[in-house]
Amino acid sequence: MKIIHFSDLHLAAPLGSFRAIFDKRLIGFFNGAVFRKRNYDPERLRKAIPEILAEKPDVIVFTGDATTCSQPEEFRMAQEILAPLRDSGIPILYSPGNHDCYVPDQSCRDALDQFRNYLTGSCNAPFKFDTPECTFLLFHSAVPTNPFLSCGYFPEDSNSFLKEECRNKTKPVVVISHFPVLRQEKGISGFRRRLNGAEQVRELFNDGNIDLILCGHIHKPYEILNPDGHGEICAGSLTKAGIYRVITLQDSRFHFENKFIF
Repeated sequence: MKIIHFSDLHLAAPLGSFRAIFDKRLIGFFNGAVFRKRNYDPERLRKAIPEILAEKPDVIVFTGDATTCSQPEEFRMAQEILAPLRDSGIPILYSPGNHDCYVPDQSCRDALDQFRNYLTGSCNAPFKFDTPECTFLLFHSAVPTNPFLSCGYFPEDSNSFLKEECRNKTKPVVVISHFPVLRQEKGISGFRRRLNGAEQVRELFNDGNIDLILCGHIHKPYEILNPDGHGEICAGSLTKAGIYRVITLQDSRFHFENKFIF
């Protein structure tokens, strides 16, 4: 089985609403326009699309942050660029990131729902996707936060869903989350960016009930894998790091390969 995993596109557009200057979008736009613009190149994403299709994956996993400020125009940009992946018929599993749920503005929330429906055919989460080789469990842990936080919240219904699915495990389980679970940063940065409520997820992994966690959020890719090839793989930011992951499952062991976009 072959999985393509990418994340954190952070596509940006000018503020499209007068209301945006009174909420977190103003800060996000300024940050994107001033500090991130030179480092996050959408052309890397455009170049990656035909390469991803050429890989002929069984599943595509996109762990969120399609946008910078969750603005409708940013989602339209993402939809236009990602259209060849969607039109290929390859299943796409998308976990929205904190930037995709940046503010509670209704037009932004509607744009996210439309994007999720377009890309995956569903807005359901938590969500189970079964293949003959493994089970994917997808979670949506992003909610609007104040301007000083970029953390996520793993709700109780997601914990219950995960526990039940792990109880009935018959093949490798892959958890899909925008936010890292196994990597826990310390200090102020860790407090700002952590996934709250994920203690049970870590316990289930430590007990062998979860085999692999695919995440984003951290823009520098990393992997935390034990000798059996089980653990956590962060895709990093495709538009910044110019990287996506090719993950294969052979004999219940996960292997990964980095693919670079220049």
